[in-house]
Amino acid sequence: MANPDLQFGGIPITTVGVIVRDIEAAVLEYSKAFGWGPWKFFTHEPWESTYRGQPASYTIREAFTRPAGRIGFALVQPELGDSMWSDLLASRGEGLQFLSLFRPSEEAAEQTISNIGRDVLMAGRVSDRLRFYFLDTLPTLHLVVETGYGDTSTLNVDKIVGADQDR
Repeated sequence: MANPDLQFGGIPITTVGVIVRDIEAAVLEYSKAFGWGPWKFFTHEPWESTYRGQPASYTIREAFTRPAGRIGFALVQPELGDSMWSDLLASRGEGLQFLSLFRPSEEAAEQTISNIGRDVLMAGRVSDRLRFYFLDTLPTLHLVVETGYGDTSTLNVDKIVGADQDR
């Protein structure tokens, strides 16, 4: 049974994200260092997206794993187009860049945006049932906060690598 003195409140972190230049090399390094895997690889070309209030078209690659526990870990490599990802990589380099606070509903995501009180930096959809919002929290939190809602099972997996899962 959980110790009530160790219960913490607030919105749970769902994913920690790192921007990288070479996603394949980064997966190997994280797997070697921590034994993490398998990794699911995705190519994201949002159906619709805005960046700084303007229509945006870009492609990123993502490698996702869920180490022991409930928090996911994502590596993101910008590929094509102008996006928050390419700008962060150019201005800040590789490293920790975002926390995801994915919510169970549109209303909960909107409440998270309202509670944080920062402008939406980038937003969009990657499927008919998955919406995301990245908030401009760099000035205050020194990283970007993502929220959103939807069904992540609708994402197409390009491949799975690691932990005897190479496919």
